[in-house]
Amino acid sequence: MSDQDKIILYDIPSRLTPMAWSPNTWKARYVLNHKRLPYETVWVPYTEIASLWAELGLEPITDGSIPFTTFLPVISVPPKDGRGPRTAVAESFNIALYLDRAFPETPRVIPPHTAALHSAFIQALSTTLFVPLRPIMIPQIPLVLADPLGAAYFTRTREKTFFAPAVTSSSGGSGGVKLAEVSPRGSEK
Repeated sequence: MSDQDKIILYDIPSRLTPMAWSPNTWKARYVLNHKRLPYETVWVPYTEIASLWAELGLEPITDGSIPFTTFLPVISVPPKDGRGPRTAVAESFNIALYLDRAFPETPRVIPPHTAALHSAFIQALSTTLFVPLRPIMIPQIPLVLADPLGAAYFTRTREKTFFAPAVTSSSGGSGGVKLAEVSPRGSEK
Protein backbone atom coordinates (compact mmCIF):
# COMPACT_ATOMS: atom_id res chain seq x y z
CA MET A 1 0.00 0.00 0.00
CA SER A 2 1.40 3.38 -0.95
CA ASP A 3 1.43 6.36 1.38
CA GLN A 4 -1.21 7.98 -0.88
CA ASP A 5 -3.63 5.18 0.09
CA LYS A 6 -3.15 5.64 3.84
CA ILE A 7 -5.21 7.74 6.17
CA ILE A 8 -3.23 10.61 7.64
CA LEU A 9 -3.63 11.33 11.36
CA TYR A 10 -2.45 14.81 12.29
CA ASP A 11 -1.06 14.91 15.83
CA ILE A 12 0.84 17.30 18.10
CA PRO A 13 4.51 16.42 18.70
CA SER A 14 6.01 16.10 22.17
CA ARG A 15 9.39 15.34 23.73
CA LEU A 16 7.99 12.08 25.14
CA THR A 17 8.47 8.52 23.92
CA PRO A 18 6.20 7.73 22.20
CA MET A 19 5.79 11.21 20.81
CA ALA A 20 1.96 11.07 20.98
CA TRP A 21 0.63 12.57 24.22
CA SER A 22 -2.72 14.31 23.69
CA PRO A 23 -5.74 12.35 24.98
CA ASN A 24 -7.84 13.71 22.12
CA THR A 25 -5.49 12.58 19.38
CA TRP A 26 -4.96 9.25 21.19
CA LYS A 27 -8.71 8.62 20.91
CA ALA A 28 -8.49 8.97 17.12
CA ARG A 29 -5.37 6.77 17.09
CA TYR A 30 -7.19 4.09 19.12
CA VAL A 31 -10.09 4.13 16.65
CA LEU A 32 -7.75 3.71 13.68
CA ASN A 33 -5.90 0.87 15.44
CA HIS A 34 -9.15 -0.85 16.52
CA LYS A 35 -10.42 -0.74 12.96
CA ARG A 36 -6.99 -1.91 11.68
CA LEU A 37 -6.92 0.87 9.12
CA PRO A 38 -3.50 1.75 7.70
CA TYR A 39 -2.46 5.27 8.60
CA GLU A 40 0.55 7.47 9.05
CA THR A 41 1.06 10.22 11.58
CA VAL A 42 2.01 13.73 10.52
CA TRP A 43 3.27 15.87 13.41
CA VAL A 44 1.90 19.42 13.47
CA PRO A 45 3.11 22.03 15.98
CA TYR A 46 0.43 24.14 17.70
CA THR A 47 1.49 27.20 15.70
CA GLU A 48 0.65 25.44 12.41
CA ILE A 49 -2.75 23.91 13.24
CA ALA A 50 -4.81 26.82 11.85
CA SER A 51 -2.90 26.76 8.55
CA LEU A 52 -3.36 22.97 8.35
CA TRP A 53 -7.12 23.44 8.67
CA ALA A 54 -7.07 25.98 5.83
CA GLU A 55 -4.90 23.69 3.69
CA LEU A 56 -7.33 20.80 4.21
CA GLY A 57 -10.37 22.98 3.49
CA LEU A 58 -11.80 22.69 7.01
CA GLU A 59 -13.81 25.65 8.26
CA PRO A 60 -12.90 26.89 11.75
CA ILE A 61 -15.56 26.09 14.34
CA THR A 62 -17.02 29.36 15.55
CA ASP A 63 -20.28 28.29 17.18
CA GLY A 64 -18.86 28.59 20.71
CA SER A 65 -19.28 24.86 21.42
CA ILE A 66 -15.54 24.52 22.01
CA PRO A 67 -12.99 27.07 23.18
CA PHE A 68 -10.77 26.87 20.08
CA THR A 69 -11.72 27.24 16.44
CA THR A 70 -8.98 24.92 15.10
CA PHE A 71 -7.49 21.91 16.90
CA LEU A 72 -6.30 18.34 16.49
CA PRO A 73 -7.00 15.51 15.92
CA VAL A 74 -7.77 15.75 12.24
CA ILE A 75 -7.64 12.88 9.78
CA SER A 76 -7.37 13.00 6.00
CA VAL A 77 -8.90 9.98 4.27
CA PRO A 78 -8.17 9.04 0.66
CA PRO A 79 -11.12 8.16 -1.59
CA LYS A 80 -11.78 4.41 -1.68
CA ASP A 81 -11.80 4.36 -5.48
CA GLY A 82 -8.52 6.29 -5.69
CA ARG A 83 -10.18 9.19 -7.52
CA GLY A 84 -11.26 12.52 -6.16
CA PRO A 85 -10.16 14.54 -3.17
CA ARG A 86 -9.31 13.29 0.30
CA THR A 87 -11.89 13.81 3.07
CA ALA A 88 -10.79 15.75 6.16
CA VAL A 89 -12.54 15.14 9.48
CA ALA A 90 -11.83 16.94 12.78
CA GLU A 91 -12.49 15.99 16.43
CA SER A 92 -12.15 12.48 17.83
CA PHE A 93 -15.88 11.67 18.19
CA ASN A 94 -16.62 12.89 14.66
CA ILE A 95 -13.66 10.84 13.43
CA ALA A 96 -15.06 7.68 15.06
CA LEU A 97 -18.52 8.30 13.54
CA TYR A 98 -17.05 8.99 10.10
CA LEU A 99 -14.79 5.93 10.09
CA ASP A 100 -17.70 3.69 11.18
CA ARG A 101 -19.73 4.97 8.19
CA ALA A 102 -16.87 5.00 5.68
CA PHE A 103 -15.46 1.57 6.62
CA PRO A 104 -18.46 -0.60 7.61
CA GLU A 105 -16.42 -3.76 6.95
CA THR A 106 -14.19 -2.96 9.95
CA PRO A 107 -15.07 -3.40 13.64
CA ARG A 108 -17.49 -0.71 14.80
CA VAL A 109 -16.48 1.80 17.44
CA ILE A 110 -19.90 3.31 18.14
CA PRO A 111 -22.67 0.67 18.18
CA PRO A 112 -25.71 1.39 15.99
CA HIS A 113 -28.24 3.86 17.40
CA THR A 114 -25.99 4.91 20.32
CA ALA A 115 -24.28 8.04 18.97
CA ALA A 116 -26.52 10.36 21.01
CA LEU A 117 -25.81 8.39 24.18
CA HIS A 118 -22.06 8.52 23.50
CA SER A 119 -22.24 12.24 22.79
CA ALA A 120 -24.11 12.89 26.06
CA PHE A 121 -21.58 10.81 27.97
CA ILE A 122 -18.67 12.75 26.45
CA GLN A 123 -20.35 16.05 27.37
CA ALA A 124 -21.04 14.90 30.94
CA LEU A 125 -17.50 13.61 31.37
CA SER A 126 -16.03 16.84 30.01
CA THR A 127 -17.99 19.08 32.34
CA THR A 128 -17.72 16.96 35.49
CA LEU A 129 -14.15 15.68 35.18
CA PHE A 130 -12.06 17.60 32.68
CA VAL A 131 -13.19 21.14 33.49
CA PRO A 132 -12.31 20.80 37.19
CA LEU A 133 -8.96 19.20 36.28
CA ARG A 134 -7.88 21.99 33.90
CA PRO A 135 -5.86 23.84 36.57
CA ILE A 136 -3.87 20.66 37.17
CA MET A 137 -3.49 19.39 33.60
CA ILE A 138 -3.07 22.46 31.42
CA PRO A 139 0.03 23.95 33.13
CA GLN A 140 1.90 20.68 32.57
CA ILE A 141 1.34 20.50 28.80
CA PRO A 142 3.95 23.09 27.68
CA LEU A 143 6.57 21.06 29.55
CA VAL A 144 6.14 18.09 27.18
CA LEU A 145 5.74 19.90 23.86
CA ALA A 146 8.57 19.33 21.37
CA ASP A 147 8.64 22.83 19.97
CA PRO A 148 9.32 25.94 22.12
CA LEU A 149 7.20 28.20 19.88
CA GLY A 150 4.29 25.77 20.23
CA ALA A 151 4.75 25.71 24.02
CA ALA A 152 4.69 29.53 24.15
CA TYR A 153 1.60 29.61 21.89
CA PHE A 154 -0.14 27.00 24.04
CA THR A 155 0.62 28.92 27.24
CA ARG A 156 -0.53 32.26 25.80
CA THR A 157 -3.79 30.93 24.36
CA ARG A 158 -4.73 28.77 27.35
CA GLU A 159 -4.08 31.54 29.86
CA LYS A 160 -6.38 33.77 27.82
CA THR A 161 -9.08 31.11 27.37
CA PHE A 162 -9.16 29.21 30.65
CA PHE A 163 -7.62 31.38 33.34
CA ALA A 164 -8.70 34.95 32.60
CA PRO A 165 -11.72 35.99 34.68
CA ALA A 166 -14.87 37.13 32.96
CA VAL A 167 -14.83 40.54 34.72
CA THR A 168 -12.18 43.22 34.96
CA SER A 169 -10.48 43.76 38.33
CA SER A 170 -11.22 46.91 40.33
CA SER A 171 -7.73 48.24 39.51
CA GLY A 172 -8.66 48.26 35.84
CA GLY A 173 -6.37 45.39 34.85
CA SER A 174 -7.58 42.20 33.32
CA GLY A 175 -6.90 40.25 36.49
CA GLY A 176 -5.85 37.26 34.39
CA VAL A 177 -4.04 34.36 35.98
CA LYS A 178 -0.72 33.03 34.67
CA LEU A 179 -0.31 29.27 34.29
CA ALA A 180 2.73 29.41 36.60
CA GLU A 181 0.52 30.91 39.33
CA VAL A 182 -1.96 28.05 39.03
CA SER A 183 0.74 25.40 39.10
CA PRO A 184 3.98 26.74 40.60
CA ARG A 185 7.23 24.92 39.89
CA GLY A 186 9.53 23.09 42.24
CA SER A 187 9.00 22.83 45.98
CA GLU A 188 6.03 25.23 45.89
CA LYS A 189 3.81 22.59 44.25
